Amino acid sequence: MTTGIDPYVTPDPVDTDPSANVIETTIIASIANVDIGGGVMMKAETYNGAIPGPTLRFNVGDTAIIRLINELPHPTGIHWHGIELANYSDGTPVTQQGVPTNNSSGLILLPFSQMWG
Repeated sequence: MTTGIDPYVTPDPVDTDPSANVIETTIIASIANVDIGGGVMMKAETYNGAIPGPTLRFNVGDTAIIRLINELPHPTGIHWHGIELANYSDGTPVTQQGVPTNNSSGLILLPFSQMWG
């Protein structure tokens, strides 16, 4: 129960762009104390202070603007599933360098032309 609600409930992202086809949000990668069930608290790597992080939902034609702030003690990134992206946007160490540590931020701009279910 890391979100404090249910192990299968994920938080919604905060969309700061009023446009219907633009999703703009900030994700903070950090170490936080989380309830792993039964009141047992553990330090864990989290997105926005929770495990799992927010579920991002998009439609074909949407544009996502995601700011990743890294407060972890090592570089990190976001790997995307179900989305056809240019290789440089895939979020793996094979295709790009992670966002450095020490509160560094990276901006991810994703135009969605095709997605997989």
